[in-house]
Amino acid sequence: MKFSIRKNSAFSKSFQNEYIRSHFDIAEESVEELFEGDIAIEGIDWNIGVIVGPSGTGKSSIAAELFGDSFLDLSFSEDLTVFEDLVKTS
Repeated sequence: MKFSIRKNSAFSKSFQNEYIRSHFDIAEESVEELFEGDIAIEGIDWNIGVIVGPSGTGKSSIAAELFGDSFLDLSFSEDLTVFEDLVKTS
């Protein structure tokens, strides 16, 4: 299954961002990134898939693009173990 996702993120006008932008000569008002890939999942009998990677790398964007409404984004409680939280939300 091929995907192509274009994300555009505008810089906020916070003091910290403006300070860093001025010191690194960053003139752009936003950053655009393109995520493209091909994940071989057609014809495979599976129930659970995992997309792993560092924070902010587009995992949720890829899952939402590939699976649309069937994509389940669970927000876990910080007070429970993952297992307890899964049982609670099921």
